[in-house]
Amino acid sequence: MGKLMTTTGDILDSALTHAQKMTSRSKEIQRLGHELALERLEGFHNELRAGYMENLRRWRENYCMPSVYEGHDYNFLPHRETSGSRDIQDPVYSEEESDNL
Repeated sequence: MGKLMTTTGDILDSALTHAQKMTSRSKEIQRLGHELALERLEGFHNELRAGYMENLRRWRENYCMPSVYEGHDYNFLPHRETSGSRDIQDPVYSEEESDNL
């Protein structure tokens, strides 16, 4: 009977030790996964920011022109296309078309 109790105690102790090792391993894996996710998220954030700044720079070059230099910065105004573009105050319809509405 004593050997049975000792063997059962050894088995339970071994199972408890194994469970503690697995718990510590899973915590380590979780910590490493969290750190990796944060690194990747930071990388994505930096790429997104760089892309945004590059696209903003291109937009300013293509669609805006500097109008007035003030200190260290320009005030930008949008380009006006002359061919086919309409002014805001231009009527959308001709007088004949608006009479038919």
